[in-house]
Amino acid sequence: MSKTLYLHIGTHKTATTTLQHFLAKNRKALRAVGLFYPQQNIVGAPRHYAHHRIAHAIAGRDDKLDFDCATAFFAKAMELAGEDDRILISAEPFFRHMIKRKNDPATDPEPALYRYAKKVRAACGDADVRIVVMLRRQDLFIESMYGEHVLSTGYQHEIASFIEERHWMLDYRQRLAVWADVFGADNIMVRTFERESMDTPVEQYFLNWLGVDWCDGFDAAGDQNVALNRTFVEFKRQMNFPNQPSGHNTRLREWLTMAAALPFAADLPKRGKYYLNPKDRYTLMEAQEDGNREVARTYFDREDLFLRRVEQDAKHYPGTDIVTDREIQKITRHLLRMIAQPGVG
Repeated sequence: MSKTLYLHIGTHKTATTTLQHFLAKNRKALRAVGLFYPQQNIVGAPRHYAHHRIAHAIAGRDDKLDFDCATAFFAKAMELAGEDDRILISAEPFFRHMIKRKNDPATDPEPALYRYAKKVRAACGDADVRIVVMLRRQDLFIESMYGEHVLSTGYQHEIASFIEERHWMLDYRQRLAVWADVFGADNIMVRTFERESMDTPVEQYFLNWLGVDWCDGFDAAGDQNVALNRTFVEFKRQMNFPNQPSGHNTRLREWLTMAAALPFAADLPKRGKYYLNPKDRYTLMEAQEDGNREVARTYFDREDLFLRRVEQDAKHYPGTDIVTDREIQKITRHLLRMIAQPGVG
């Protein structure tokens, strides 16, 4: 009898990093209750809190691991799992990856999505796979993705360009249909990521969803990837440059996170976390309305996919004010003072 493998594919910005750190921190305790969360290094990949390198390898996007390594990883995980264990693999790049070909239509990602999903299915071998995915309302998803992308890369453009480049990630109907065709509609598990649908901390909510009872002995991972005020994200965007080294991004992000906690930051304008003005927010969500309704009917037996209404967020837009030169100078001054301290820079 094949073992059940839960493949948690994201999406991005649905507390995936928090969940993965929690799962990694509690491997032994989870194993004791029948959930096996294997290390990447069972096939020679570097130790990590999640399985991103496996997702990349299947897509041909890893410089050291290939498809055969990914296949070996799944086979080894099945071998190491106990007879009654459920296996959990978690990596949000599973959601975004595609395998493109030269003759693919420029405006339709579906062939590339199918190619990747079929390779994932092949890599999983004879496992009984359940696809696990949490969906965040598209406007909030893309805003959070944008802020994260600016902070973690050298991205220099505004959010309108970012949406245009990644609009294909917002069609949840298409994405879920591909995974359902490849893995079987009955093997797709979908929940929404919003406070209105969760009555417990996200770690407990996730485990209960998989049928694992919560234990008081589990160690919390704490919040990961805490969002910075938009002022600091805009500062980073203006400092960015093409082909920025990853180490540069990591260090600058750490410094900005430290600076945001200093007293001077309280005097900066409260631009919050919203990047989309109300008109653009409504336009984006109206474009996804039919698809979201179909997903809601298919997986939730209701008309509205998301319980949180768009107007609840549209009303909090802080305006179109940009970060001023004076604010840039102020952040720069405090940042330089901070990193000049011993042990910081």
